[in-house]
Amino acid sequence: MTRREDAHLRMLDAFQRLQSRAADWLDLVRQDTEQRLGSYETEDVIEDPDYCAALKVYGAITDTQEIARRSAA
Repeated sequence: MTRREDAHLRMLDAFQRLQSRAADWLDLVRQDTEQRLGSYETEDVIEDPDYCAALKVYGAITDTQEIARRSAA
């Protein structure tokens, strides 16, 4: 394996760990939002500005992870 390929694999591993931590964080934001709103309805939670912002962050992480995964090592 070349140094470049090794570095690419390490980067993908780092993205996987980041995605996992971001998923945990997003779940906590969702739970807090549900409690604050007093509603577990998806329609209510999804419209909350804090939860929407957290979804955008999570989406950016997963989008970037996918681009990195598809890029050549």
